[in-house]
Amino acid sequence: MAIYIVHEPAKTVRNGQSAAEHAVFISDRFSWSAFSFGPVWLFVKGLWWALVGYILFAAGLGFALFNLSPASLTVLPLILVCTHLLIAFEAANLRGWSLFRRGFRMRAIVTGHNLDDCERRYFANRRMARSRPAPPVPEIAGKPDDQNSVIIGVFPRPGE
Repeated sequence: MAIYIVHEPAKTVRNGQSAAEHAVFISDRFSWSAFSFGPVWLFVKGLWWALVGYILFAAGLGFALFNLSPASLTVLPLILVCTHLLIAFEAANLRGWSLFRRGFRMRAIVTGHNLDDCERRYFANRRMARSRPAPPVPEIAGKPDDQNSVIIGVFPRPGE
């Protein structure tokens, strides 16, 4: 079963196109390419802030380990592999964060057998939601005017 997170532009798109035409489907799964090629994957996907953070983390860690003891640099590859593992697990969230910074908003989480099935389900539900009338708003009974009426909550009487 595939899980996709759907992001749409928050603002309306010009030229008569709807925001749904620019929807981005991000697969919510472990990313082997992000694990194998961490900084290159960040660069290719345009995740500039995450790439800057990765470079600063790796350089700072290398500098700190070298100043601690040059022999402690043997631990650096293991720590970087753990960092790549974290990037691979959080790949969908990193891409969603990048889209949020560019004005996209998360609209739905869709499940299906593959991307085509998820797209079909998302657009079918979107079309049904537009054609369905809004549910009626229930009438709220008038506020109690009597000072002796019981109110459940923090205050014993209305207006206090």
